Amino acid sequence: SFTVIVLFHPRLRSFSTNAYLTTLSLANIVCLINFIFLYSLRYLLSYNSFRNIITKAPKTSNEINQYENFINLIYGIWSPIFTTFQLFAIYLTCAVTVDRWIYVTWPLKADKICSLRNTFIAIGSIFAFCFFYNLPKWFEIESIKHEIKGPNGTSIVYYKAQLTKIGKHKVFTDIMGRYGYFIFVYGVPFSILLLANV
Repeated sequence: SFTVIVLFHPRLRSFSTNAYLTTLSLANIVCLINFIFLYSLRYLLSYNSFRNIITKAPKTSNEINQYENFINLIYGIWSPIFTTFQLFAIYLTCAVTVDRWIYVTWPLKADKICSLRNTFIAIGSIFAFCFFYNLPKWFEIESIKHEIKGPNGTSIVYYKAQLTKIGKHKVFTDIMGRYGYFIFVYGVPFSILLLANV
């Protein structure tokens, strides 16, 4: 947040690198907020429930943790948002590196190549790529509603996040889980960073 405030200063807003860094800071903020809710708070508030849900379904209302129930309800929406911004942050890091490489390699042409217009086009293109790459993830997980008998014969509702038919499909797991992930999340960014820095 402090980085964004500093980089929004009028004297700093006109540089392409600062535009990338501001956007990267915002993407990191979204990632951190997601991480806090999906992981940090989850382990603090519902670790035992999270561990038990993996192995068995709750049998009584006492075994249902409301935070875990909430996470399972929204996980199919929350997870793709998290992975989109995570990938966005990775490629923005590459964009900053390429931007610096252009300034070092072609110092006289750099201002034309790295104009603010081109920078915003690049940022928009990177986000579009990250969104479309993670689009199948919106169909990977679903929240299934379950009911158990509560006290006095009432029924208690709880949710369990699980893979959809698409999420279980071998083609989906191979492309999104293995090869696509290795190429687009590790391979391409690592290669860009390595080549630009060398």
